Amino acid sequence: MHRLSGLVLLLWFLAAPATYAQQPTDKPLQVRPLTGKKAPQLRLRPDATPSFPNINRVAYYQDKKALKEIQRAEKRKNWTQARKLLEAYVHQFGIQNFTKDTPMLWRLAQLCERTGDEARAKAYYRLALKHHRQDITKIQLYYDSLEQKTQDLYVPLKTYYDIVEYRKNIVTFHPPKGVYTSMGDGINSEVEDYGPTLNSEAGLFIFSSKRKTRGITTPVVDEDLYTSRKEGDYWTDAEPLPKPINSPYNEGSACITKDGRTIYFARCECPNCHGNCDLFQSTFQDGQWSVPKSLGPM
Repeated sequence: MHRLSGLVLLLWFLAAPATYAQQPTDKPLQVRPLTGKKAPQLRLRPDATPSFPNINRVAYYQDKKALKEIQRAEKRKNWTQARKLLEAYVHQFGIQNFTKDTPMLWRLAQLCERTGDEARAKAYYRLALKHHRQDITKIQLYYDSLEQKTQDLYVPLKTYYDIVEYRKNIVTFHPPKGVYTSMGDGINSEVEDYGPTLNSEAGLFIFSSKRKTRGITTPVVDEDLYTSRKEGDYWTDAEPLPKPINSPYNEGSACITKDGRTIYFARCECPNCHGNCDLFQSTFQDGQWSVPKSLGPM
């Protein structure tokens, strides 16, 4: 069996060594297990990930007596007992435990690995990586600084990620380095350009921009919708959508249907608006957009 923990063991212990007695910043909800009864068995999903019955019942679970028992088993190097106790404790996790006590998930994965349960180890590693809040860059830098003979003692990062299916279990809004690419001066301006919507089938790209102003003595920003079309591998220079979609009022935040023939957008501060901003609809007919209609008070 591969050493799953390997290099990324440093993920927790380089940054801040974890202790089982970790305290949350706010006052935890104290919950103690029932005495005199056998703890319920963990229910496992097909990928060996357990279910957590307290997620929607308890904000934060903590039992100091149980934590001390886990620490005693660790000191005695009784890995089977330590795993059993820690797994029972983790099974009681509330929703806040996953971010405040993530090192416990990591340690439990190590104990599962040490006691020969590779499937369960992968499941807990996945949970730990999903909820961790630390930068993995320092781990990569540390690994690159090791001598070859030392690197041989670690599982390569790529192999590790493949084993725990890291990339399939992390939800993030930050794309990998090198993905950000400006769309160029033909699309972007010196002011705010934002709120894009893309219809790949129609080859149509619509976004909001504040590049236009109205008024002479006291210029006021006129937020409008702009469009660009795909021609081969390139997008055409942005042009404002024609009347009657753009108007003397502010339009933005558009979305378009799959067939590219119906557009929904917000129009603000108009005389017939029910609120500050209302939603409008327009359809493309006979080569032009229809007069936008308010979606009404409903």
